[in-house]
Amino acid sequence: MPIAFEGTIARLSGQCVVEEAGELTEWLLADRTRAVDLAACEGMHSAILQTLMALTPGLASAPADATLARWLKPSLGHLPATTMPANQQETSAPAQPRKPRAPVPNSNPKSPARARRAKKADPS
Repeated sequence: MPIAFEGTIARLSGQCVVEEAGELTEWLLADRTRAVDLAACEGMHSAILQTLMALTPGLASAPADATLARWLKPSLGHLPATTMPANQQETSAPAQPRKPRAPVPNSNPKSPARARRAKKADPS
């Protein structure tokens, strides 16, 4: 079973599917001091993610899978930093905004814009 309820901790493991979202929601609502352990979680249905985002339970540990931890971090900003993989922890420098890309010229050989450019380039 992908979700094991052990005392005040729900341990998510493997791929957690939509059918478990309702049970997790009810379990978390019954006692708001309960927490979730994501260490063995390999993936989760969006309904489970929505439950975690809405109820913001305490998190005993972040996923061991670095990719999953990286994807969940923006949604679950309260992931425990101490259990985040070292290469995924926040750095002190803020992220730099990306520069906008130049528009890509139309490469369709039959486009009107391409025909105009070809006409301008032809000196005759």
